[in-house]
This record gives sequence, structure tokens and C-alpha cells, in this order.
Amino acid sequence: MRNKPERLWSHLYLATTSKGYEWILKLAASAPEAYALKYFGGSPEPVERPEFSVKNAVAFEKALSEGNRPLLYGDGYYVDAMQYEETTAEVRVFAKSVTVATDLLRTWFPVLASEGMIYGWAGLSSEEDERNGYWLGRVGTDQRKAHGWVGRDYRRYVPGLYWLNYFSCQYAKVHGVDLESLALRTTGRLQRFEHGGLLELYESPEEWRDKNDLVAEVLKSTPGFFSKGHAAIPQMVAAPLQFENVMDELHKKWP
Repeated sequence: MRNKPERLWSHLYLATTSKGYEWILKLAASAPEAYALKYFGGSPEPVERPEFSVKNAVAFEKALSEGNRPLLYGDGYYVDAMQYEETTAEVRVFAKSVTVATDLLRTWFPVLASEGMIYGWAGLSSEEDERNGYWLGRVGTDQRKAHGWVGRDYRRYVPGLYWLNYFSCQYAKVHGVDLESLALRTTGRLQRFEHGGLLELYESPEEWRDKNDLVAEVLKSTPGFFSKGHAAIPQMVAAPLQFENVMDELHKKWP
């Protein structure tokens, strides 16, 4: 059986300098031609009709101005943009192809940095699971395994290190992150912008396993970062009812 291709995830957090959804218009305008945003809407799949075309500027801007949570679609990827407050947003990019993701995100990270991005990362779903996911099994059986997440609250700590990692100057200061030192310790490549820096750990997101031991050790030994090495996550529980209790406690301690 052929393995399904992995999705590439990107979680980007913005304290936007633009009002409302103006930054989304800038994203749409800056996408490389081969990966242009084509449709918008709120359904899981794009509605490929003229009234939902990004090129229909009147309808597109009207939908954004009405405070809707837009899903934006291009070939091989989609963008989920969530506006929590007038000037705070979270952008999640999901790409089916590593080629699409690398070209697109290397274009969009600088754009979002200029729009006031606080912090953001991008990597394969398997890398996120390695940094922040866990499984619980039941003693005496391999059945009823439960999956959970820890360490993803970027306000409390830096959630981890992934393929691409953006730190605004203010975010790095709050968490005590020395980007030059971090680049040296991870053998990564640091690109500086006016208000922050982008740390690229590997040329391709598929290479994360090659440096996994190094990255795990850096996370464990660096203040300000979450590490599963500090979370004391059990592998087994004794009874089915303990799954929920153990997961609740882990999430409370390591949100």
C-alpha cells in the first residue's frame, strides 16, 4: 500500500499593523503566479464559481469586511485565516505538496513579517507530532490508544523548532531567544528582516528526521522553549477512564 503524502502545516500568529483583513489582500497579491489564490469561501472544498473568485475584488473585499472567517484556495493548498480581534490573527496554511509549500511560504513569511507577525512556524505534520504530539496506550493491550497535544501555546513558551521559524524582535526578547546563537547550535540558516528573523533548519521540510536528535537536545537545554523532554508524558495508563484524566492534566500543565 502506498503511503499518503504528508501535509505541510504552517501556524502563523500576527499582531497586524493593517486594519481588519487588509493583510489578506496583501497575501493574495503576493502569491507566486503559479500558486495564486483563486477562490474564497467557508466550505471545506472550494466553490469554483465566479462569485467566489478572488479576482472578483468587490465580492472578495465585501466578504472580508463583513468579518467572515475566510478559507482561501489555491492549487494544492488552502489558507485558514482567523481574526481573533481587530488587530490579532492566526493564519494556518495547509499544503499537499512540499514543492508548493516551500515556494509559497518562502514568499509569504517576509510579507507577513512586514504585517507585524509575532511568531510563526512551518513543517510537516509528522514534525509537529514529534515536537508536540503524544500517544497513550492501555496497560496490557495495544487497543484504545489516545492521541493528544502539548506545548502549543506560543504565548507561554516557544512551542518548538521546525523547518521554518519566525521570531519577531519583541517575541524573541520576551522569551530570551538569541537567534544568532540558536542558528549556530542548530546549524540553521538565519535571515534577518526589519522586525525579526527567519530561522530555516533544513533545506527541505522532509529532512527533519536527519536533525531530530540535535533539535530535541537544543529544545531541552534552552530556556524559553517547550520540550517534551520536560513534560513527563506517560506511555501507558491502567484503565480506560484514566485516558481523559491524564490528558486533561497534561493539557493544563503544558497547554
